[in-house]
Amino acid sequence: CELFGFDRVLPMNTGVEGGETAVKLARRWGYHVKKIPENQARVVFCAGNFWGRTLGAISSSTDTTSTHAFGPFMP
Repeated sequence: CELFGFDRVLPMNTGVEGGETAVKLARRWGYHVKKIPENQARVVFCAGNFWGRTLGAISSSTDTTSTHAFGPFMP
């Protein structure tokens, strides 16, 4: 909590929830600490990644077996 300046923690132990929360925390940190303009944060993912089957996770994937017939995807 102290690292991010928050007064509470959202503990989780599953891969996709942890991954999506990490993206949200990184964006929030960028907006509040680095002063990135609203809705301008960018998250970079490696090609060939797999971190779950939610729409957020498959939107970052280049694996067609994970994405075929599930679009449209999140930007």
